[in-house]
Amino acid sequence: MVNSSEQPPYIPLRSMPSTESQPSVKAALVDDIQRIIFSYLQTSDLLTLALCSEKFNMLATPYLYRSVYLLLHVYGRPKSLSEEDCNIFDVCARQDLFRRTIMDRPHLARLVREIRWTVFATGVCEPAEYWSLFEPFKLVQRVYLDFDYEGLRNSPQPSPAGLFPRATHIALSRNWSLETALNLLHTPSRMIHLTLIYGSIQIPGVLTALAGECTNLRQLYLSKPSRISEDEPYSNDENDTAVILEWRSFLGASKSTLHEVGLALTAVSHGCMEYFTSPDVRDLIFAKEFIPVFVGGGWDNLESLVLGGVGNDEKQKENLEASVPVAQLSFRSGRGWSLEAIYEAYPIALERSRVWDIRVSLGS
Repeated sequence: MVNSSEQPPYIPLRSMPSTESQPSVKAALVDDIQRIIFSYLQTSDLLTLALCSEKFNMLATPYLYRSVYLLLHVYGRPKSLSEEDCNIFDVCARQDLFRRTIMDRPHLARLVREIRWTVFATGVCEPAEYWSLFEPFKLVQRVYLDFDYEGLRNSPQPSPAGLFPRATHIALSRNWSLETALNLLHTPSRMIHLTLIYGSIQIPGVLTALAGECTNLRQLYLSKPSRISEDEPYSNDENDTAVILEWRSFLGASKSTLHEVGLALTAVSHGCMEYFTSPDVRDLIFAKEFIPVFVGGGWDNLESLVLGGVGNDEKQKENLEASVPVAQLSFRSGRGWSLEAIYEAYPIALERSRVWDIRVSLGS
């Protein structure tokens, strides 16, 4: 039995472990704590810290360059925001500053893990210069390229094969060409996430080339413009039918690996608002072309199915909910969804792009 009146043994201070004799351990601990804190900071806060001192600049730079958002925000822009919030000249200026920074300090390209970028046909540089800029980004894992080629008769120079060799998440939107898409999707077995948002010119062939090759694909989101009325002008476009058939075939070939699927048919009125009052033909397209694929079985891993552009037919929705064996089924009527709607709120993406308004040196 221990006597409570006994004093604990005396231990000289010099025999106790001290961090003073291990400065490297103490410094490493401080650096680890700083990195943890920095990983939770908002982008704007990181930029503020980077401008405070050389030490903070060195710590913040890897986090600032990890995700590069230089995207023209044409998708998902809330009506509450003005046109200036997606001003093409502002985005071009930010891209030019970023491009010159990478050219002056190529080592910063190794820090980038995610890039969202609008490729303009005209502006601060030609598409060929974009491809040259992207070549050093060997470690990028997430890529979202938006192609602003609207109204061009001839497609600009396609991307070379082999860009972004480690990319596992790839998204392409609007006016990408077939050759560019196939060059960017050069290693389908590596892809975990694929998003294709088709523009006004719908190009079939991409998914046909990838069928059976995407052995690790978990998330698939597809969106295309669609007529909303049977008597709508320009409704007999053979590419429209070819793309739908291609989607259906690819879904059937990939269902064993897919965990999340999103399909959207976005409304196109061709300037004739009267067609919005007609019965929505997109309901028929979903019922005829896509729903049979999901009720056919084999979707053992499917956890989420998002259908965008489905009309207000409540009976059809009830039938879908009863037929499609997924854990989560959601509908987005109207004009469908965008990439921003999948990942994050629009203001966050806008803030991240504005970081590149910087006029000082980072990572020097």
